[in-house]
Amino acid sequence: MSNLNSLTIADARDGLRAKDFTSAELTEACLGAVEGASALNAFVHNTPQIARDQAAAADAWIAKGDAPAMCGIPLGIKDLFCTKGVPSQAASRILEGFRPEYESTVGQQLWASGAVMLGKLNMDEFAMGSSNETSVYGNAINPWRREGDDARLTPGGSSGGSAAAVAADLCLAATGTDTGGSIRQPAAFTGITGLKPTYGRVSRWGIIAFASSLDQAGPMTKTVRDAAIMLQAMAGHDPLDSTSADLPVPDFEAALTGDIKGKKIGIPNEYRIEGMPAEIAKLWEDGTAMLRDAACNCCAASRAVRPGSACAISGAAGPPARASARQAMRARCRISAAGSCPSSLRVAAGPSIPAMSARDRPAARRADQRLSDRPPAPRAQGWWYAPYAARRFRDRP
Repeated sequence: MSNLNSLTIADARDGLRAKDFTSAELTEACLGAVEGASALNAFVHNTPQIARDQAAAADAWIAKGDAPAMCGIPLGIKDLFCTKGVPSQAASRILEGFRPEYESTVGQQLWASGAVMLGKLNMDEFAMGSSNETSVYGNAINPWRREGDDARLTPGGSSGGSAAAVAADLCLAATGTDTGGSIRQPAAFTGITGLKPTYGRVSRWGIIAFASSLDQAGPMTKTVRDAAIMLQAMAGHDPLDSTSADLPVPDFEAALTGDIKGKKIGIPNEYRIEGMPAEIAKLWEDGTAMLRDAACNCCAASRAVRPGSACAISGAAGPPARASARQAMRARCRISAAGSCPSSLRVAAGPSIPAMSARDRPAARRADQRLSDRPPAPRAQGWWYAPYAARRFRDRP
């Protein structure tokens, strides 16, 4: 069977169980595709030997007849996930050489389900971006091109490498993370399926944080069914993550009945902005028509938008990131005792954000002055996330 790497998870699962091909053959097809698509710069740390070993183990498990759905499925892993013994540097030179001694919970659950790791995927540095142009590895490239134009296009971000790899059939699926759109936006840019699960459904343990109260890991796949299958393996309560939801994981694939008759769908008026291109407006109209054809009740809706809410994600992400950088540098990357976060860093959406930032600014200046008076920390001890830390690191002789 040719072009095994172009299969969906569902088709690959069925083919593996029917013995039409093996996980080893499927994995080799993906490894060949990865090697031939280096121009996309999607994969940044390849792990072919790990992939072959995991594929052999998956074939043995499938032969026993009790393997889960993800067994033998080749995946790409976003560089934000800690992978044991494999470089995990969040697309930053700051973490160059970092090889974790542990696996993220999401990784553990995927490998426990028999999935195969092809390697690590490109992304925006520390997930702070939406075009995959801030990566130490260089830009990830969208496999799609405009008609009659060979200009390279962005795959979006921060999970740009994941989106490009799935869209180009380099892997059957990939992990992503989403704080304010970093799964959904690149999925839209590359024509794949991306899902940000409800906060707490998937453990964040072992994922390098951007904004911990917003971050969620999720699947990036070729179809909705594939997203349901992969999420089944990723989700679940994790005692190592205090925000993890202690709830049973339903059968997401079984819920895909296709019956949405009678569902009430609101189409936000605020999304029709002045100056919207006609082709974008037509996509909205076509999508609404598809829902109506499926017997949905589509109606205009209006969202209550508080003044200043557009700044909410910046307010939520900025102060904790700044505080994390200061605390990490102050303690030589040792985590401080629980409850030490100053109350001034608590975020409220809207007009209170500028006031909060103003309260925090004098403390930040004092902390920065104390840090500047210290000798630089040895590189081996690391300078953790936040652009402030990155600038200090790069400015050192």
